[in-house]
Amino acid sequence: MLHGTLARRKLRMRDGQTDRAVTVDPAPFAPVVARLGAALRPAGLVDLDIVRTRDGVPWVLDVNPRFGGGYPFSHVAGATRPRSCSPRRWGAPDPALLDYEIGVVAERFEEVRRLEVRAVGHTAADAGSAPAA
Repeated sequence: MLHGTLARRKLRMRDGQTDRAVTVDPAPFAPVVARLGAALRPAGLVDLDIVRTRDGVPWVLDVNPRFGGGYPFSHVAGATRPRSCSPRRWGAPDPALLDYEIGVVAERFEEVRRLEVRAVGHTAADAGSAPAA
């Protein structure tokens, strides 16, 4: 049984992952998602990559029976899919958990954080190392 569809347009990819995306209306994808759902009858989440031709015809590029890496882009727009994944804890899936704002642009950020100091009082110069260029 199909509980809902979340849709995003990838704006930028990096290392095979969606790096920037905008949430879009899932309605244009509903027919192909419903047909795939009926054919596959998945027991859980399915991540799809779908492209549309210039004429708007959808083509399925990839089918992955898992929680997709693009989900965080829908989450920051308001979807709360993880909560609907646990019917034992939260009850029957609530379609409202998949409501999200259309047009939200989101981007992944990579950061480097200093976690600890292991060699107290030593610098690269003390160790005879030159800093990387």
